[in-house]
Amino acid sequence: MPGSGTKKPRKHVIEIRDDLGEVLCKIRVADLASGLAGADMQGVFGYSAQLQGQNMSGAEMYWAHLTGADLSFAILTGADMRGAFLNDAICRHANFRSANLGRDNLGGRTSILGTDFTDAVLNGAILDGAVFDDRTIFPKGYHPKSHGLIHFNELASTEAIAKAHKRKK
Repeated sequence: MPGSGTKKPRKHVIEIRDDLGEVLCKIRVADLASGLAGADMQGVFGYSAQLQGQNMSGAEMYWAHLTGADLSFAILTGADMRGAFLNDAICRHANFRSANLGRDNLGGRTSILGTDFTDAVLNGAILDGAVFDDRTIFPKGYHPKSHGLIHFNELASTEAIAKAHKRKK
C-alpha cells in the first residue's frame, strides 16, 4: 500500500559462472553482503561452477547439479544438499559442518564420485547413503563407511540383490 511505511525486501541477483566465465544461472538473494547464505539453489545447474570461498551456509541445494564445480574454501554449514550431484567437484578446505548430503525425500543418494574433500570439514555433516568411488578424496582420518557412505561398486551389487529379492516374492 502506498504510504503505509512497509517495504518489500528488495531482491538482488548473484550470477553463478562456469570456469570459462559463462553465466550458468542467476540466484536471487535478499542481501548481497550475505552472499548465497540461505539462498534457494534447489535443482540449480552449476556444471563447473566457480563457487570458491562463497558463503552458502543454510542454502537450499536439494538436487543441485554441481558436477565439476569448484567449492574450495566455501562455507556450506547447514546447507541442504540431499540428492545433489557433486561428481568431480573440488571441495578442498570447504566447511560442510551440519550440512545434509544424505538421502533425498525419495531415498535417492547424493553422488560424490571423484570429489576432492582434501582438508574439508565434514564433522557433523550427514552423508549417510551418499555414493563415493575410488577417486573420491576424503580428509585425513575420515572413514566414509563409518559415516554411512556407500562405495559405488557395493551400491550396484546391493541394488541387484534387492531387485532379485523383489522378483522372488
